[in-house]
Amino acid sequence: SKGIIGLLEVVLEDFDRTVTTVKKEEKAVKEAFTEFQATNLEDTKTKDDKMKQHENDVARLQDEVVKLTDNLKDAEKLRDEAKKALDILHNECATPEETGDERFASRKKEIAALKQAKSILEGWKD
Repeated sequence: SKGIIGLLEVVLEDFDRTVTTVKKEEKAVKEAFTEFQATNLEDTKTKDDKMKQHENDVARLQDEVVKLTDNLKDAEKLRDEAKKALDILHNECATPEETGDERFASRKKEIAALKQAKSILEGWKD
């Protein structure tokens, strides 16, 4: 009778030791999981916050690109208008270049006209 009871007592001790070991391991795993979960949640929150900030930055930069593109179009339009006005002024103000002989003949006419004006003014005083 001691043989069967002794054997059952050994089995009972093994079960008790197994239960104790499993409970310790379960507690350790549960603590590790709780720590992992807290760290993971904190990391996820940090990454979500960064993602939201990046999304806000992207939206702000897209708005800025649209604004700058509009400004560029306005500036290009003003530049084109200024070029047209400059071309008109250039055509109105620019005279074809004279050759040396043409300039000499013009100066000769101017000198003759000035001499005639001088003689008229001198004759007018008398």
